[in-house]
Amino acid sequence: MAAPPSKTKGFLDPIVAILRWVWDRLERTLLLALKIVFPSRFISPLGFLGMLTVVVFIILGVTGALLLFHYSPAFGDCTDATSSACNQAFQSVADINNKVDWGLIIRNIHYEASNAMVLLAVMHMFYQYFAGRYKLRYEMLWITGVILGVITIVEAYTGYDLILNIRGQLAINIGRTLTLDSPVIGADLANIIFGFGFSDIVLRFYAFHVFIIPIIMLAIMSIHLPKNLVLDVPVSSAITGIILVMGGLFPVEVGVKYIPNLPTQITFPEWYFTSLYAFIRVQHLNPFIAGAIIPAIFV
Repeated sequence: MAAPPSKTKGFLDPIVAILRWVWDRLERTLLLALKIVFPSRFISPLGFLGMLTVVVFIILGVTGALLLFHYSPAFGDCTDATSSACNQAFQSVADINNKVDWGLIIRNIHYEASNAMVLLAVMHMFYQYFAGRYKLRYEMLWITGVILGVITIVEAYTGYDLILNIRGQLAINIGRTLTLDSPVIGADLANIIFGFGFSDIVLRFYAFHVFIIPIIMLAIMSIHLPKNLVLDVPVSSAITGIILVMGGLFPVEVGVKYIPNLPTQITFPEWYFTSLYAFIRVQHLNPFIAGAIIPAIFV
């Protein structure tokens, strides 16, 4: 006697059909081009620097989205320098560190990931160049990779400026000086990027950092990423673990609050802008040439 048809099987048929339909259509997308690789022997992690940069980019996206819930992109009135309404952006970051549950850890991870992404992007460019990988019909990947490397540094620049501490204010001054000294369009470009005062700077850098630059990066990534992505799970897990451990063990200071019209302390920019800052400080050399032309020639 034949067994009666299973009611469960009949119930699952529409779900299976939908999943099969989705899977068949995903074959035409980049998603299914991702290959999960478990190396059977040691493979140099230098070959996976690009993929590691993408992994860190995802970490930055997740932690950055969490920080958005508590960050205030406003400067406020600094008539009373001791008021909490003065430099609200800095105050919101200080509150994330001191008052928000897990805020300090999340911000630390975001900071360490930003440093890691800049470092990995630069290492990736150097490796591709000295290994001659860009010659193997990968010219388009090389060009888009260089553009992504520069944009990565710009993204990091807008990010640490959002704190509006003394270090951020120094970086803003450097960026504004370079922009103003640009030929022909310098003044107009400075007004577009920096606006007229710190209230404009905070809002515009917030828009650049959170929306505009990430959208540009994702668009270029769609061209830059190779047809078949290779994810080395052990190496990706290692870099993720290092970032998480450093975020938990090494707290990042908020810095000194920037208040207009008050004397500022001597400080220095982030490590990836130290050489640029040194070039700009060279006497008898136009800041635009020192801070833009010379680095562009190097790139």
